[in-house]
Amino acid sequence: MTPGAPASRVPPPVIELRGRIATDLAEYAHAKVLHALDHGVDPTGPARIRVVRHDDPAREHPVVASAHVDLAGGRLHAHVVADAPREAVDLLVDRLRRQVLDAHARRRPRRPARPDDGGTDTGIARHDVVQAVPTSVADAVAIMEGRREAFHLFVERTTRRRAVAYRGGPTGRRVALDDGSAPALPPPDGVTTSGRPARVSGPERAVEHLRLAALPFLFFHDPGAGRARVVHLDERGRAVLVDVDAGAAEIRRGPVR
Repeated sequence: MTPGAPASRVPPPVIELRGRIATDLAEYAHAKVLHALDHGVDPTGPARIRVVRHDDPAREHPVVASAHVDLAGGRLHAHVVADAPREAVDLLVDRLRRQVLDAHARRRPRRPARPDDGGTDTGIARHDVVQAVPTSVADAVAIMEGRREAFHLFVERTTRRRAVAYRGGPTGRRVALDDGSAPALPPPDGVTTSGRPARVSGPERAVEHLRLAALPFLFFHDPGAGRARVVHLDERGRAVLVDVDAGAAEIRRGPVR
């Protein structure tokens, strides 16, 4: 820190680098993430930044980067793929900066939650919006496995449809597009596709079905929002609604088959 400079109110981020990445990238990412978060939001803990460079020559973009930031009453999350580690950090920070601006703009007084409504009148306790570029099925599965998550919501690059990669099917790795169609490119080995379209439902009914069926998550098409979304339960059993935002990229929103 520069002598005499005010201390940042944002906790120092935790940076994880994997693969063939120069160690000075950690310092570069540290400074850029701190600057992006020090504008209008109050993180409840350190941002967690992960940059992985894969050696698989079949990957079109070998570098995958992700960011998780917990806020009071919400969470920022972003992921990107890129050709080089520094490019990945720049793209990641740009998406974080956009989310910070959105979170700041959404701040407004809220009514007190009733004990029986799960935190809001729709039963949703938290709404996470993932900023991401359209992604291949292979990269989406790699991101899911790298984070050890049950699912990964993304925009499929060839069809521009919302999709989810998840742990299921005969191989334990499966992908579903919102309209039940198949990706234009065949999925990689070991990944199967689901031909079932996303369930048509509003968020409240989706949460009800999620709980009754004891599912790890539910991929559904929300007619009110005009897009596919995911609901799941956090570690405290509260319902979380997840959306993916691909920014300026064109996303197909046609009717679900």
